[in-house]
Amino acid sequence: MREKVQLPDHDFCFCQLGGVNGGTVFSEIPEKAMKTNEATLNRPDGDRVIDAPYVMVDIDGRIDQLKDEKAWDENDRNGITLVKNDKQTIVLTCLHDGAEIKDNSVDGILTIQVLKGSVEVTTEVDHFELHKRSLITFRQNIVHSVRSNGKSVLLLTTVL
Repeated sequence: MREKVQLPDHDFCFCQLGGVNGGTVFSEIPEKAMKTNEATLNRPDGDRVIDAPYVMVDIDGRIDQLKDEKAWDENDRNGITLVKNDKQTIVLTCLHDGAEIKDNSVDGILTIQVLKGSVEVTTEVDHFELHKRSLITFRQNIVHSVRSNGKSVLLLTTVL
């Protein structure tokens, strides 16, 4: 039987080293195997792992962080990169009512998942309304726009 692993209250990465008597031992990943995003003026405590064999993220904690930052008060949105490597990027974005991401397209496959609120998604030929717990995916280079209906939270995943 597998033991449950308690998720920490912060981002964390670990690798499985093996175990004794069917148990699992986890260890922090050596620094050379990780990619970090350094602290900035806007995020002095922002030093965090964004690429490693395992990256676990406290989504609710990150949403709280984004909404507590000055950028949320001063702009129509605020976002943070959760994972970034040569094949995948995951960004958490909080949008104020009416915030727009206009005429966006990416070189890879994009998934927009609505975690909170609702958004309107428009392409050159279609128009969709996405609500909490729904998602849409686009093949590469599909031009689209996103507009928030009320305060919304999106998880944007790009795979190359």
